[in-house]
Amino acid sequence: MKRIVTHPGNAHADEFIACSLLLASASSPIHIERREPRPDDLTDTDTCVVDVGGRHEPDSLNFDHHAVVGLEDQCSIDLVLTHLGVRETACVASLWLKFKTNLDCYGPFATAAKFGMSVEALYATVSPIETFVLREFAELQVIEPQMHLWDTMYMFGKSLISHWDSFQAEMELAQSGLKIIIGNLTFVDFRPCGPLMIPVTSHYLSQIQAAGSVVTDDRGENCDRRAVLYRHADHPAVDFRRIAADRMHYIHHNGFLAKTKEDVTDKDIHDLLRIAVAHSELSLVTPSDQLQLRQNVRNFLMTATLEQLQSELKLSTGYRAQFVQELLDEQQLQKD
Repeated sequence: MKRIVTHPGNAHADEFIACSLLLASASSPIHIERREPRPDDLTDTDTCVVDVGGRHEPDSLNFDHHAVVGLEDQCSIDLVLTHLGVRETACVASLWLKFKTNLDCYGPFATAAKFGMSVEALYATVSPIETFVLREFAELQVIEPQMHLWDTMYMFGKSLISHWDSFQAEMELAQSGLKIIIGNLTFVDFRPCGPLMIPVTSHYLSQIQAAGSVVTDDRGENCDRRAVLYRHADHPAVDFRRIAADRMHYIHHNGFLAKTKEDVTDKDIHDLLRIAVAHSELSLVTPSDQLQLRQNVRNFLMTATLEQLQSELKLSTGYRAQFVQELLDEQQLQKD
């Protein structure tokens, strides 16, 4: 491959990112031409045609999704990622990819509706950095090695590919994390795995439907001698505020995170996790039973006194906290 051809006029994130990935993966430096492709470009295996040309022929390095049957929900980034063999990993490791694909394929109104936001909110998320870089890209007809923008695109593409390679390697490491079972809840101790990216641990925890995790602290003096306990996905059964403050180095006021004191043992951590779920019936049942349990909890709370409800609210999270607050509000209305 000696050159990339992509469309002229307004520049978009999809062809910019696709071209950046191709620059980074090429065996030698190549340049980008922003123009309409000629017929011979589509048959020349030294020319890669991106986001224009009306053909998707990976063997001939043609990557256009427009008016190509079967590619209605893919943009040029997806096509290039598939060609490079990293699309599956990229979709998991880079959650922005789904958003960018939807935006390019369906436009801002449909994308805003799909992601549950207003069009105004969607436009408010557009980074001024992205706007600036795309404007620079749009003003050039040729982007060649030694140009600042070429260097930026090359480094950007390299960074993405490196991130996905690291993500895949760390996902394999994450699977060696130690599972801790508390009732019917699973926690994963990632400390034996070494430092892992948050998207890696989050994806793995979601895969196995875990309630939380344990990692090594990375902030402050002697941090490597402390453990951090995390609640995953705001699981309603886990609240680290249930642990006495004097037993911990730090407990977040929302209860989703807590840091142990230095040199705690594995047994200490297991005990702390038990305390964090000790008042939660959700730790004792399977997910299929939780709907009935929620009703049972509500029935129980409806018999509680005002003082009991106020005390319960301090220890509650998620749906239980919502029920307690509703009952407190009802009692207050009755008093009024």
